[in-house]
Amino acid sequence: GGATGALCAQRFAEAGVDTVLISSEPVGYGMSSAALGIADYSVSGGISLLERKIGTDAAVRVFQMLRESVNRLEELCGSLAMPVETTRRDALQFTSDPRMGTAFRQEYLIERHNGFDVELIDSSEAMFDYSFELDTGLLCKNAVLEMNPYRFTQALVSDAAGRGARIYENTKVTKVYEEKDGVRLNCSTHFDICAKHVIYAYGAREAESMDISNTKTNFCLVTEPVQGFE
Repeated sequence: GGATGALCAQRFAEAGVDTVLISSEPVGYGMSSAALGIADYSVSGGISLLERKIGTDAAVRVFQMLRESVNRLEELCGSLAMPVETTRRDALQFTSDPRMGTAFRQEYLIERHNGFDVELIDSSEAMFDYSFELDTGLLCKNAVLEMNPYRFTQALVSDAAGRGARIYENTKVTKVYEEKDGVRLNCSTHFDICAKHVIYAYGAREAESMDISNTKTNFCLVTEPVQGFE
């Protein structure tokens, strides 16, 4: 019942697939309601870090696909019957450590060469635009799509329901049986769901409890607008 499950349900229903979405709690009440609501293709470390693992061509393609996905998300938000308001923002990655300047310059050249709209910022320029210490920065233009994730999830599910998808909230799967022609899901509501395929759209909490992801802690600090960072 989160954003991922809602996206799957909306796309399958749009394609005419007989679709059922079930959620152990109300739609959008899980991690999606607490998410930052930010889709960003300027991943920390950039193409430079990724190319060491998978090669330059593949790393560039990954970033291009991330950029395409952000653009497609924006188009989807505007096309839903319950439109979701979005805002495009720039993303700033920076360091206060002069030793990191070379790495930022290399990333700037790679992204610029591959058609990404980026700007390199040095300390002399930063002092006029930013109130915090910055040695080198990379400003990625329009890299971020900001939206309300709860409203986005609700709009997707509403669209899916309008296309024939069946939505069951407060319905927890207690057991999954593999059968010859598909799967059977026992539910907490004492009904079974029979399907050819099942997609598990687990949220972060479920993934951690099932030991299928590395446990990490993220912190988000929210304040009133700050005029300076002295």
